[in-house]
Amino acid sequence: MRPFEEEERELVVEGRRFLTATAFSLLSVALITDPAGPLSLILPTIATLSLIAFEHDTLVRTAQTDIRYYGTVHTGPVSHDLLFGLDARYYWLDETQASGFGTNQVVNPTNPGTPTLGAPYQDATTTQSQTGLYVQDQLRFGDGWIVTGNLRHDFVETEQDGAAGFERSDSESSWRAAVGYEFPLGITPYVSYSSFFNPLITSPANGVTEPESGEQVEAGVKWAPEGENFYLMAAAFQIDRENVVTGAFPNYNQLGAVRSTGFEFEGGYQFGFGLTVVGTATVLDAEVTEDTDASLIGNTPTLIPEHELTLRAEYAFQGPLDGVSIGAGVRHRGESYANDANTLTVPDATLFDLYAGYELSENLDLNLSATNVADKRYVTGCQTEYVCSYGAGREVMLTLKATW
Repeated sequence: MRPFEEEERELVVEGRRFLTATAFSLLSVALITDPAGPLSLILPTIATLSLIAFEHDTLVRTAQTDIRYYGTVHTGPVSHDLLFGLDARYYWLDETQASGFGTNQVVNPTNPGTPTLGAPYQDATTTQSQTGLYVQDQLRFGDGWIVTGNLRHDFVETEQDGAAGFERSDSESSWRAAVGYEFPLGITPYVSYSSFFNPLITSPANGVTEPESGEQVEAGVKWAPEGENFYLMAAAFQIDRENVVTGAFPNYNQLGAVRSTGFEFEGGYQFGFGLTVVGTATVLDAEVTEDTDASLIGNTPTLIPEHELTLRAEYAFQGPLDGVSIGAGVRHRGESYANDANTLTVPDATLFDLYAGYELSENLDLNLSATNVADKRYVTGCQTEYVCSYGAGREVMLTLKATW
């Protein structure tokens, strides 16, 4: 099923073909049949389309800061790259949502007009503040050994007003450890382990009572010879997530676990005349390993594409135009499942981007970017047949970046 298509679709039932126009978001087709007669004879009179309309008014404000101190110290033959930091984030969401339902006939549909919306099912303001403290030490010794360890602790306060208001406090520690060895030819294999903590905003009344947490194991290799103009990276990883939220508002479920295994590849080549090309590829296999619904174990969760590919090329001018650069990129997102039962899929999408930059001075850069330049209309993902999201259309952004 390709959700939200606005074109004529052909419906084939028992060898007969019917054309239906989906001027509204077609979320499901309900075929009501009479067991006493063939479906092909009664379809034109009683088959209906189920229609649903949404209205929302949402305003989001965010603020974020990250303060860190970095330094290097030596303890005998061991070099320590130390990092101490504090980051803080504030998230404010004011939203009102309402919906309305209707039906229409499959054959010779009529204009249903403007749907009548019911009372808002969501009318609230939600705030979340998060403060994290972290420390990291990267040790280098023995002519090539690299050992990294870090520790982080987060304090999170979440609050929502309205009829179903709630308050929740979360506090969690996470950490990471990695070991690698840099060979003389620039080849660095490594292994790493990390844990993570993801605070959620959903109300406990909707079935979400714990933050999502999990762990990741990764092994890979980097090849970046000193003095050369290329690099290659490859990694295999496994991510285990607990307290995973599935479903959509208000029918959430947080009794699941998901395991994702995959591979990542990245490479870049810098040509001698100003051209640089970088490509990445990710292949992912996600599987539900625990769920209250045993029939879903082994299925793939929604919103997770099977693969993602990117290719970016940038050209830096020289001579009179020194400091000017232009670039182009292509992004491809593979198919994903639209429902937990894995019976519906969201189609893949390929997008094109353009950008340009100008180095005004050593510490000042001006950048112009245009993403999805073709203004392609596509769906990024669905959580059930009734909740899908469009991807961003064409966006043009001009930024001025200063460093000191």
